[in-house]
Amino acid sequence: MFTRLDVTASQIVITRPLVLEGPEVSSHFDSAHSSLDKINDSLSEILTAGFSSFELERLRSALEHWSQEFHRYQNRESSRLDPYITERIRVLKVVQITIATILDVEPAEAREYEEMVWDRYEADFESVVSISESIVDTALSSSPITGTMAPRFMPDTGFVNPLFCVVTWCQNPHLRRKAIDILERAACRDGFWDSEICARTGRIIMMLEERDLGAMSCSSDIPSWKRICMIEPKFAEEGGGAFIRYMRAAKLGGKDDNGSILKEVFEETVPW
Repeated sequence: MFTRLDVTASQIVITRPLVLEGPEVSSHFDSAHSSLDKINDSLSEILTAGFSSFELERLRSALEHWSQEFHRYQNRESSRLDPYITERIRVLKVVQITIATILDVEPAEAREYEEMVWDRYEADFESVVSISESIVDTALSSSPITGTMAPRFMPDTGFVNPLFCVVTWCQNPHLRRKAIDILERAACRDGFWDSEICARTGRIIMMLEERDLGAMSCSSDIPSWKRICMIEPKFAEEGGGAFIRYMRAAKLGGKDDNGSILKEVFEETVPW
């Protein structure tokens, strides 16, 4: 459990002591003899490494192998009417789509197009939203209180992180609002990823990016310089909570008055 919490924490903080970094991503597993926990752990390692900018080709190869074994696992388990396995498979699918999106972006493209690079992945973001919605709707339908999802905690990487990626990277106004709505209804925490805080953060990002732009219909309506390119959380040492800074690139790709390529546009304190 603590290993899984460490993995999810690394996806937020990104940096960690080098002594904690494994030399390899242990993505290789045999679908015929692996449990869902092993399959989940293997994918989470690839996700964490992807956020940490490890060697792209090695990670792409690891994800390809993982995807092949996952496909075999799905085929074998598809005949079992087990709600738990069905949900876990859906969660793994949205994480898989998110990782594939991250690893598809070449560093040179990211430097040239900045946040606009994500606009071409709208179909992938839509898949993440659709699958996540089915997970939440299923949980709501089985809840003892009509229309309310029972709060839950999972130490693993779940669908909250992928949905938050949609909220931060996808500027399509319809998809972004739908992702935020799902997060608000989810009432869950996957490791350190809290659905309520992610939804709140998403609304602030949306407000900062869409403000003064008028009616919007597609991602390209938000220019590059308006887009939030970094969200920096800092956990409070006393009293709980966290400080969150929202930053965008200096207008027109230049530098601000302090010579920085990033410009802070908003800061808030949230309870944790």
